Amino acid sequence: MNTYSFIKPVESLQPINQQLYTKDLKKVIQDQILPLCNNNNGTSSSFQLISQSDQQNAKLEMIQSSNDSVNTYRVTGELYRTSIEQVFDLLWKLENSIPLSGSLEQCDLLNEFVVNFGGQLLTGCDSDQSCVIQLLYHAHKSPGFMISARDFLLIRTNVDLVLSNGQKAKCIASTSVTHGMAGERPKFVRGSLHFSGYILKQSEDKPGTVEVTYVIKSDPRGSLPSWVLSMANKTLISKFVELQAHIDRMN
Repeated sequence: MNTYSFIKPVESLQPINQQLYTKDLKKVIQDQILPLCNNNNGTSSSFQLISQSDQQNAKLEMIQSSNDSVNTYRVTGELYRTSIEQVFDLLWKLENSIPLSGSLEQCDLLNEFVVNFGGQLLTGCDSDQSCVIQLLYHAHKSPGFMISARDFLLIRTNVDLVLSNGQKAKCIASTSVTHGMAGERPKFVRGSLHFSGYILKQSEDKPGTVEVTYVIKSDPRGSLPSWVLSMANKTLISKFVELQAHIDRMN
């Protein structure tokens, strides 16, 4: 683990409540990621199409929030000449975090632990499944002059799921830590990730094709020009092209 003067050591954090972290991630997967990723769910009709691209058969949609100013985005697309396992490895391994991001400049693993992630709180998940939960620090570079950089303190996990149609899928889920204390970096604004998540499933009619759905609701906090938010939204759909390029190089 890398240590920095602006981050309190893990042992100086308030005691990590593994049970609470696990419950938070279960809630994010059950209440947010799965319903928003399920195309048969009624929430799909609430999405507004923003843009689409023939490359990767990608589509970017948005739900405008009715109770806060933070919108939810969903990107769907396809990755070719690959498998769920290969796409998962690309998205999960920490060494890929910075190369796959246009703004991330620092990614540190602060702590991790293994839990039993099944049971009644997460339907479709094997009750005997053991999962890793990681505590991460992310620092993003400033998007422009006189605009503060952002950082996030996150927890994330991955689980194997069986979707409502019986199809097997892989889920990666993240959310901000809202309990416990961690030092904030000077000149950075601490953002809040309500949730983000990937659902990966093998295409049933296209061999070698993985269908990917990504949902995110993130509040960068502070004051940001509209062009910064617009630029960030446009990069969501381009990530599929970047992922495909990485896959082709790996192959």
